[in-house]
Amino acid sequence: MTTITRRAEEQVTDERGLDRILSSAGRIRILQHLSHFGEDNLTDIARKTGQSYTATARHLDQLVETGVIQEKNYGRVRIFRLRVEREHVRMLRDLIVEWDEPEVEKPDAGR
Repeated sequence: MTTITRRAEEQVTDERGLDRILSSAGRIRILQHLSHFGEDNLTDIARKTGQSYTATARHLDQLVETGVIQEKNYGRVRIFRLRVEREHVRMLRDLIVEWDEPEVEKPDAGR
């Protein structure tokens, strides 16, 4: 039991853990944007998420470190996308997309 507890504790405090990924509103906005639009360049991500270029670059670098997003460079243009080929990233994207869907009120069945 100690091994399971220690392993779970290591996962929670791991630099690649969910707490690090979701501990910033700026990173969450970036994840939401990429979940809905697939890929985008750094400048557009900053503009569309209402963040400064510097803050966005820092958040994107941290998300690249965690393995959640991938960066592609075309000269000076930096393109980012979610790494949906990884199951946990695909699950995160699906959660974000579902979460952002407007709730539709269902009519009462008893009326």
